[in-house]
Amino acid sequence: MAYLRNLPTNSIKIDKLFVRDIDRSEEGRIIVSAITRMAQDLNLKVVAEGVETMEELATIRALGATCAQGYLFARPMPASDLRRRFADHPYITHLDFPPVPAQDHQGVNP
Repeated sequence: MAYLRNLPTNSIKIDKLFVRDIDRSEEGRIIVSAITRMAQDLNLKVVAEGVETMEELATIRALGATCAQGYLFARPMPASDLRRRFADHPYITHLDFPPVPAQDHQGVNP
């Protein structure tokens, strides 16, 4: 935890082990709540990984997580498919990543 003050980061990730069954686990909610409060006090975004159900999403949002990733949204995919896949997704408010560089016909960046 001491390293957290000195790391050049703007976010903290909550492992999927804490997210799993959070909608039914008081202990999980307490841990996630403590992590999100600490992150907010440090002005960090909170990313919850491993979100698989709407109930988990609702719970982590209520506890203060600002971002989520997991199978609820999609399976892993190439970055080139990401924008097209989520252009009209109802739970995505923005796609916060740099544009994918254009590639020539051989798949090489110019």
